[in-house]
Parts: sequence; C-alpha cells; structure tokens
Amino acid sequence: DITNPYYMTEIVDENGNVPSYQYYNNNQIDSRSIMALEAYDDKIFMGLGDWNKNTGPVKVLYYDTKTGKIGTSGTIDDEAIGAFKIIDGKLYTTGRDPRNGWGYGSYYIYNSESNSWEKHMFNNGWIHVFDIEKYNEKLFMCGSVVASSKKSLVQVSFDNGNTFEDVKVVFS
Repeated sequence: DITNPYYMTEIVDENGNVPSYQYYNNNQIDSRSIMALEAYDDKIFMGLGDWNKNTGPVKVLYYDTKTGKIGTSGTIDDEAIGAFKIIDGKLYTTGRDPRNGWGYGSYYIYNSESNSWEKHMFNNGWIHVFDIEKYNEKLFMCGSVVASSKKSLVQVSFDNGNTFEDVKVVFS
C-alpha cells in the first residue's frame, strides 16, 4: 500500500543515495534485504548484505529516531550483518562471512563516540559467525567452520572475547 506513510520502496541515506544498491548482485533481492534490527543509542540499526553472493564490505545503516533520517556508522569488513546484540550495554554484531579469508571468525562492537565499529578477529577455523550471547560472564558464539577444522560450532570465551575455546556438544 504505497499510500501508507510508512511504506518504503528503498532506504535513502543523508545524501539521497540508496546505500543498499551497492549490495545488489545478480538480481538477488536478498542482497538488499534487511535481516536484523536493533534499537540502540536512539537509533534503529539495520543489518543487510549478502553472505551468499559476497557483496561486502557492508555499510551499517541506522534510522535516527531523533531526526527521522537514515544514517550510517561506517562499514564492517564482512559480507553481511545478520544479528545484533546488546551485551554489557554495548552493541555487538557478528561477522557473517569474513572478507579476509575463511578460517577467521570475527565480531564487532559499536563505538558510539566515533560512530564506528571495532573489529575483533580470531583465527580458529571458522567461516561464518551467526550469533553472540553473554551468560554468566561467558561470551558464546555460534557459527560454521571450514571442512578441515575440528573446532566446535559453539565457542566460549572466559576473558570477554579475547580468546575462545570449543564448547563440547554431546548428544544423548
């Protein structure tokens, strides 16, 4: 219903550009799909990109609830953003598909002062990091690993994300 004031054909940034067009690849609409939303710091952050067609790096868009405008907090060096989490009062996103080679997992923490993302990368045989969560002072991540890796699909950090170890998953 294009008469609806909330109808959006495309998201336009502060310069009138359609940032998601840069991710449009081979007529795949998922390159422009918004896969995640998270409210943080008076903004609604949007996760987009395409980890299948590899259309990154990804510009991180947000809707500024105070101005009503679309803005950006720079880019992350991955192919897509599929999840956001607020952990210890900070906004996190995971590296859905690393651009610097398979086997390197990554997550990012938003710095509201500089309006940018700090990258945290680890070499542990991962391909994709899908989600991140903190519980009982332990930081957990899940994803997928390269075929030759013997790493678990779930990792845990006891030092707030500096290092990760396998979570042994046993089915009974």
